[in-house]
Amino acid sequence: MGLRIHPLVVMLALGGCGRSSILVAADNDDDMCSADGESVFARVVLGYDPIAGGGAVPELSDVMEPRAALGPPELATPPLGAVSLGDGGTLTVGFAPCVITSDGSPGGDVIIYEQGYAERVTIALLPTTRAVTWLGEAVGDDGWVAIDAYPDSDDAIDLDAELGALPREALRFEAIRLRDVPGQGEVTPDTPGADIDAIEAPEGRLADPM
Repeated sequence: MGLRIHPLVVMLALGGCGRSSILVAADNDDDMCSADGESVFARVVLGYDPIAGGGAVPELSDVMEPRAALGPPELATPPLGAVSLGDGGTLTVGFAPCVITSDGSPGGDVIIYEQGYAERVTIALLPTTRAVTWLGEAVGDDGWVAIDAYPDSDDAIDLDAELGALPREALRFEAIRLRDVPGQGEVTPDTPGADIDAIEAPEGRLADPM
């Protein structure tokens, strides 16, 4: 990995790993689902599978701690302060007790902070039970809503644009799954795959479950 840190600006997306149990949770969580003028960062890790893609896996134990992706970005010198996904690996997080939504603006709904070389991820969202009825065919057989576009440091994915004009209650998601796009980036044998420092929901992108 290199020494720069860049955000992957997303507007809501991420797909799959089922409703697995919480592995770890952030400290000092105030459990607020909205905070005027403040962003909120991922609070719980729901899954981490660096071997999901069948490719290279991290060789350093320091970068296999998924808790590193919780809370604000540490902006530490790579590979410190981030979790490496592995080549094709996955990381699933949530903002419990809140759900992710969109505020209807063209701004990013989720920001993924990645360290080192620019390595893309695909993302998918796990809709709430009520949201599934609104989303219809957008929900895959695995129960997740995947977005085709690949976010990177130069573009944003607009959830509203991708899924069409839907009421806000249709855009409520319990979890986000990041999957590393395999076979990309510089050769980093110790830390293969995207290196995730934080996942942010900007102001207005969280809501109470329905």
